[in-house]
Amino acid sequence: MNIIEKTKYYLKEINNLLNSKEKKEKQLPANAYFIDEQTILISNPLQSNARHPYQVNGLTLWVYASGYISLNKSTFYYILPANDGNEPFVSFTAGIKKNNAFTPLSLLPNLQINTNKHFTIFTNNETLFFTIYQDVAFMVSLRLSQDSSFLISLVALNLTSNKKTIYLSSYINPLFKHETAESIETKWFKKGLYHNNTFSFFSHEDISRGQRLYNYGLIKRKHFDKVEVVYNTTSKHDYKGINTQLHHSYSLKEGKFKENRELTIFDDTAILGDYNHYILNESIVLGYRIQYYNNEKDYQLALKTDNIPLEVNNKLNDFDIHFNDIENKSPYIFNSFIKQVINQVDYSAYSTNSGTIFLGVRDVCQMLETSLLWNKKETRKKILEVFSFIDPSGQVPRQYSLPFDDLNAKMDLREFIDQGLWLINLIYEYLAYSNDYS
Repeated sequence: MNIIEKTKYYLKEINNLLNSKEKKEKQLPANAYFIDEQTILISNPLQSNARHPYQVNGLTLWVYASGYISLNKSTFYYILPANDGNEPFVSFTAGIKKNNAFTPLSLLPNLQINTNKHFTIFTNNETLFFTIYQDVAFMVSLRLSQDSSFLISLVALNLTSNKKTIYLSSYINPLFKHETAESIETKWFKKGLYHNNTFSFFSHEDISRGQRLYNYGLIKRKHFDKVEVVYNTTSKHDYKGINTQLHHSYSLKEGKFKENRELTIFDDTAILGDYNHYILNESIVLGYRIQYYNNEKDYQLALKTDNIPLEVNNKLNDFDIHFNDIENKSPYIFNSFIKQVINQVDYSAYSTNSGTIFLGVRDVCQMLETSLLWNKKETRKKILEVFSFIDPSGQVPRQYSLPFDDLNAKMDLREFIDQGLWLINLIYEYLAYSNDYS
């Protein structure tokens, strides 16, 4: 199904589930429900701490039910994490025009702009956020593609036959550096440039007196439907004002900026900020693609490509366990839960981070003991990775991170004593299943 059909399908599924007799049978803790064995609905995302990881080629996207996200590859962050009520680095809003003024509303639960009804759906390929307001349904899709792109789609669906004047707005404050937080130097050395539906970000990192890394971030936008007018800025101050919070931004009510700033560096933080105005008849789709390059040649080549796919179905492992009879219980919830555990093990075994920049040696080894059942090839590669961090003395780090270029990786070298045990146990299990003594 296409993205409009998907939006309509899940809106119907949400309504059917929450009003069905089987609602209790499919219920999990914290306002969560199984729509099917691979799909989870969070009916009250503001009261949920649920999150879901997605990974492609080491790039990891963590999406929280509340709308917070982070995107990184080991120690390199595209988008920093922000949660526990802190201001997000990514937000999406909409405005519905009435009496010559826009009523703004957040399309993610992480900003409370007017009172919106939010739903979050986790699938194995993407997270979908739904907002329903004044006979308009909005959907935000977040996912990774096989070429290590972060794909975003915004959908507006008119639930009436009356056309509406609306805007869709995105605020994205990326980092594109080997850092775990912003600092005073972030805005000095991050340059933002807008041209022709493309936001480019440039930053460098001085590793030593003789070594500098150059980072190229690219966010492309595509209007899949006719847009009336577009306002763009690369200035954080233009989007939200100075010393104000996002939900108090003057621009949200006006649907435009005081000026369209196409270049930002040094005196302000470079961001992607836009307002896309539409006449909404039936539906609207707006797409973004976020990519990273560590050299100018690849960046220049990517500038010439404007493909932003709407649908991505990443291949999942086909390992399955199914229980038919569970005493005094319906097997549905248990079987659905087991599938989620298998997906979690698959992620944890081969990831480049665990929600932070570090990988725990014990954690990785325990996951690999199970994942080798369905992927011996990747398990072998990961075993060699873990063993490569053993100190010449034989000491195993408690946690490690993957290095970039030829620099040393950050490690947790506290002398916990059980790491070696898990390596020995993993090797035994691997040999028992694979007979691969090479």
